[in-house]
Amino acid sequence: MCTLIICILTAMFSCSIVNAAELTEATVTYGEIKDEGVEVKVKFSKDISDYDFDSKWEKENNTTIKRTFVQGAYAYVYAKDSNDNIEAGKIAVPVKLQKGEILNMASKEEGVTISNLSVKDTSIATVVDDLKIKAIKAGNTKIKGNVTFSNIPLQYEWDLTVVEKSEEKPTDDKQEEKNNK
Repeated sequence: MCTLIICILTAMFSCSIVNAAELTEATVTYGEIKDEGVEVKVKFSKDISDYDFDSKWEKENNTTIKRTFVQGAYAYVYAKDSNDNIEAGKIAVPVKLQKGEILNMASKEEGVTISNLSVKDTSIATVVDDLKIKAIKAGNTKIKGNVTFSNIPLQYEWDLTVVEKSEEKPTDDKQEEKNNK
């Protein structure tokens, strides 16, 4: 029996990545950014119906798991089969901020650090105090950073959207009101 191993960098789990016979990339997709979070789906190329995984993940079908994360979260999830082949998905949850808003990207978990944060277009947002992102003006850009989990360094890239303060961040109720007009 194969097992699905979940490493959530912002959660309370630990694991180590072993040398794999083959490492392939799982497909990670992100839903709409809402106040309650962003739905993240990880699609594997193999059937995972018999795999065990953390209860925070829900099986959508035989190849896909999903769960909701907060904006800016980072995680690493992988499935390892009996031949030590690993299929992995690196999760960098997109961020939507209002102009002037600040997002703290620091990890609260022991053994997890984030460093070398940068913003591609510094006219849209900047890094403040090494671990915070401050929204400056409306637009789209990328945040880049290094996340180290149990001495395993990984490079991450997040999509960042900054909106004017007058634009409200969509919530289910407010979005429904806009759609009904």
